[in-house]
This record gives sequence, structure tokens and C-alpha cells, in this order.
Amino acid sequence: MKLVYTEEALAGLQEALDFIAAKVTDEKLAEIRDRIVNKADILLDNPFIGQ
Repeated sequence: MKLVYTEEALAGLQEALDFIAAKVTDEKLAEIRDRIVNKADILLDNPFIGQ
């Protein structure tokens, strides 16, 4: 199975990260981004988790 991110999803993620960026360090921002992406990747192993 393959997880596909839409342009809208990527734009939304970037918008959220831009908002957060002024409030945290670059290191923390990268950690937040990675945590979000890793949570989405869980869907590959558990596709019905959100239902």
C-alpha cells in the first residue's frame, strides 16, 4: 500500500508549520513535522484505524 499526499494536504501542513515556526526552534519544528508525518504513515500498517 502507498500513502499519497495531495497538494492540498502538503500546503496545509506547510501553513501549519509556518504558523508554529515563529514560536519554536528549528529543531522543535522539525520534530513536530516528523511526528505529524509519522502519525500519517501509521495508516500504511493500520488502514482502518481511523474508521
